[in-house]
Amino acid sequence: MSKEITESKLRSMKHVLEYDGEWPKRAVELLELGRELKDQIGDKGDESKGKDGSGLLGRLSAIEDELRLIVTEHNLEGVRFNNTVFRVTAQSGKSSVNVEDFKKELLMRDVDLKVIREAETAATKVGSAFWKREWKEVK
Repeated sequence: MSKEITESKLRSMKHVLEYDGEWPKRAVELLELGRELKDQIGDKGDESKGKDGSGLLGRLSAIEDELRLIVTEHNLEGVRFNNTVFRVTAQSGKSSVNVEDFKKELLMRDVDLKVIREAETAATKVGSAFWKREWKEVK
């Protein structure tokens, strides 16, 4: 579901202040705050992915949530101010098979090809969908 975006596509993304209304000003404010926080945090935050952060990571997460709302509300691919771009893309949840569950499912059946496929389906778990949040610096 995720698609990579090229550097030229990022550069050609419409500047957020080209849109009408009050929300572009708020988006610029959030982009500037987020960029500053990203610089302070560095490449690797100290908290686990998928958990709300505290301190700088918590502030950045709140900014990203508000930017995501702006982007989705206005049906945009992302927002750009000068060289800073923020995009969100919907990501489907992970799919995994627990081997132990799969083996139990196989043992509970007569293990022909059809049954193996049923067992694989029964043991497969799909994670929750989430929003992928990206910051890019356009050169």
